[in-house]
Amino acid sequence: MPDLDCAPMDPASAPYEDALESIPRDACATFEYAYMGRLDDAMAPGLVLAAFPGRRKWSQDARVLDAVLANHPSGILPSTSLQQDNGRDPPPTMWTLGLGRTLTDHFAWGSNNVVAVLSHVAIRRPASDAAPLEPLLRDRNSAGTLLVSLPTYLEGGALSVHFNGARTVSDNDHRVCSTYSVTVAHRAATLAMAPIMAGHAVVAVYDLVGDSAMSASTSPISPGVLAAIAMLTTIATAPPTKYPLLGFGIRPSYTFTTFDDLGSGSQERAFVHALVATEMYDVAMVHYLPVPADDDDTGPFVIARAALHPSLGLPSSCALALRGRLVPAFLCSVRVEDLRRSRDYRSTSLVFWHKVHRPIVLGFEAATDALATTPEKPMRRDLVEGLLEHYVDACDAMAATREIS
Repeated sequence: MPDLDCAPMDPASAPYEDALESIPRDACATFEYAYMGRLDDAMAPGLVLAAFPGRRKWSQDARVLDAVLANHPSGILPSTSLQQDNGRDPPPTMWTLGLGRTLTDHFAWGSNNVVAVLSHVAIRRPASDAAPLEPLLRDRNSAGTLLVSLPTYLEGGALSVHFNGARTVSDNDHRVCSTYSVTVAHRAATLAMAPIMAGHAVVAVYDLVGDSAMSASTSPISPGVLAAIAMLTTIATAPPTKYPLLGFGIRPSYTFTTFDDLGSGSQERAFVHALVATEMYDVAMVHYLPVPADDDDTGPFVIARAALHPSLGLPSSCALALRGRLVPAFLCSVRVEDLRRSRDYRSTSLVFWHKVHRPIVLGFEAATDALATTPEKPMRRDLVEGLLEHYVDACDAMAATREIS
């Protein structure tokens, strides 16, 4: 990687620089305990019920599901009750190729030559959500768990993966779903599902079995990321106030729209995970307004639109509140001059801020909306105190303005 074009280190941002640089740039800096994404119908496993061989869309038929649950009240449909739909085009074996690419693209952990072994299908519905989301009998060479959510009607039932205080959550909390989705979780992670209000959740549960044994305590987090988490947690006890909002990350020669676009194993992706894992910072991906042609390379970077990290669970008002905000400084991972020279919609970076700075970064109203996403008492108390302090400062400034006028 060529030398980065950035300003000399600012003492106000130096602690964050050190945390970022604790993560290797070129090595695989992993915090990859989970992956969630859509699965193309052509690449889906093509499971059909042995008792209803002609029902390819059985997971979308409430009558069939009720009949299955009558025979399996536990909601556990054993693998012996299922078979591959060999009449599909393309054949069902095609999905293993897609799975292999997903594991290669998103994970550096686990065994080589991982094979998905069907354990069972879990069927959940309101007031009946005990069917397990992990393999009933995990192989000693297991690297993790694969969940394939089948097309169904469902309200609620968002899947989540938890590891060491971090959380990844699916967005299927209210849907009529006609597509497949996939969730991959490291063996050391835990899986959960939100309560179901209506409909059924139909999830095929696979054990990801490799060709060598893997300890259940093996961490998917690299030492550099663990160091960054520790450093960021320490900084959060007394966060610098000069820059409530800081930018870092993405090069301007690419277009990124979601956090999934960040390269697996990249320093930027790992730093995002480290920030979120502390539960003390908010992170967003932002696009800037085009730089005017007559800019003298000193003008501000103004946020045009923003996407908040999905694990934060912040309301949409917070993303809207970032529009028009200025990003005052960047960590040295950003080529600031390249951002200026790009002069188009591709001027993009990541930004982050300590949660106590929400009133400054997001404004009082959006920061108040965000309180509902922070149930933990110590952090919630800090946020309330920050809101009150910001409100008092605003009142003092307003009073001073009136006295001058």
